[in-house]
Amino acid sequence: MEKRLAYLKKIAEMTTKHFIGSDNKLNVEGIILAGSANFKSDLEKGDLLDERVQKGVISIVDISYGGENGLNEAI
Repeated sequence: MEKRLAYLKKIAEMTTKHFIGSDNKLNVEGIILAGSANFKSDLEKGDLLDERVQKGVISIVDISYGGENGLNEAI
């Protein structure tokens, strides 16, 4: 459970770093959380994501694959 929480925290930090611009606003139109496990749901429902990022989540998608195949499936 500790490793899982540490992983979720790292993902939350990375989303803020990449999706919040220098103007302190979301720099994309929307965010789609995709994955094959409950990580995406835990991330979206928990309090780890920056509020600005959380407001930008437009969809949560279950996928069967990882890597490039998973990205294509999410798209």
